[in-house]
Amino acid sequence: MILLHYPRCWEGLCGKGFVPSGTWRESWRALEELYRTGRVRAIGVSNFSPQEVAELVAFADPEIGVHVVQDWMDPFHQAKELRRVCALNGIVFAAYSSLGGQWIYQVRAAET
Repeated sequence: MILLHYPRCWEGLCGKGFVPSGTWRESWRALEELYRTGRVRAIGVSNFSPQEVAELVAFADPEIGVHVVQDWMDPFHQAKELRRVCALNGIVFAAYSSLGGQWIYQVRAAET
């Protein structure tokens, strides 16, 4: 399985002034090619919003589809809308920080 990690860059992720040479749509087409040729068995995305996942579903080759969406989910942040979009489209939802590890970042952000 291979995932696109984010749909866009920002300074904290990609560095100040970095402009990627392509879009997530171009990267998705490359993942579809990897899937078609059998080099990967599943393709998906991470950190896409429910609206972005819906857009991806409409964009993706219908013969391949979207296999996995990974996002933050724990008992206090359940990603209900994103999981609903995944369920409606037959996409596996994979959680990260499922034991609440993201909360430390929320607390630190609130303190600054």
